[in-house]
Amino acid sequence: MDTFKTPVARLARLFRASRDAWRAKALDKQQRLRAARVKIRDLEASRAYWKTGRWRRKAVARLRRRRRHRSARRRSLTLRLGSSCACPRPVTGIRSWSFN
Repeated sequence: MDTFKTPVARLARLFRASRDAWRAKALDKQQRLRAARVKIRDLEASRAYWKTGRWRRKAVARLRRRRRHRSARRRSLTLRLGSSCACPRPVTGIRSWSFN
């Protein structure tokens, strides 16, 4: 302490204040970091939840679209053939109709 011209009591007070300020800043930083980690964890969980729901909804929508497309194709095929049958597949098992 021979290098400082300032009285030792004043230096001790300044060093203590500096240390206390550093501690407060470090504690604040730790709390903010902990809060950020918790928030990130929660957001990741939420995102994963919504993402799986989104994929599920997309798959359901895809299936519905396919079904609509399939039924629309059947309807157009039925209209083109002039048949009243809603099914475009030929009826099997009947060879001929005879009215004797």
